[in-house]
Amino acid sequence: NSFIGWTPKAPVLLCGGNADPTVFYGANTALMQNLWSNPASPLALPAGLLTVLDVDSASAGAADPFAAVKAGFAQAKAGAAAQGGANAVVQAYHGSLVPPFCNVAARAFFQQVLASGG
Repeated sequence: NSFIGWTPKAPVLLCGGNADPTVFYGANTALMQNLWSNPASPLALPAGLLTVLDVDSASAGAADPFAAVKAGFAQAKAGAAAQGGANAVVQAYHGSLVPPFCNVAARAFFQQVLASGG
């Protein structure tokens, strides 16, 4: 599955974790972010259509709309590590750790889009 060649017409949230051993963040999310955000790209989107969330990143502070999601993910990841070490985190990362946090983020994102009339 590829987004290359598809041009969104409505707001899009790309969500994932940078340490995902199944879907490589840099080769997928970061690539599409670059293609859709770079004004020189033929696939560039209008400003405001693309939001990218790496749940496995530090919060950007009080203005970060995903600060709670990132904090929750960090806690869940630490909990998995405490129970089974680094291997437990790798095993759970794609299928168990990231999805619930991206789901929460997507729900909040699209509620905001609908509320703003987008």
